[in-house]
Amino acid sequence: MRRAHLTDLNIATRVLLAAPAEDHQDIAQKLIRNAHTADKYRKKTGRAHPIWGAGSLADACMGHIKAPLLKGCDAGYLACLSTVVAALCMK
Repeated sequence: MRRAHLTDLNIATRVLLAAPAEDHQDIAQKLIRNAHTADKYRKKTGRAHPIWGAGSLADACMGHIKAPLLKGCDAGYLACLSTVVAALCMK
């Protein structure tokens, strides 16, 4: 997987916000696995993966429902962000 940037974290967090809380950890891990797979595909073929993009976390979020952009970080956003960051630390 390519190095995660703030935009990647925000988009992945918004994917989690749009999903039931009990699914957050599984979704975060799946997004990271998909980004990793896409990055390996890109390195091998020189092309973006047809479903998960070029290996960034934001690309792996394509096709997922996302919560709308927020004007600030509320408790729910921060909880989802923590889940994404924890999943990244485990990879």
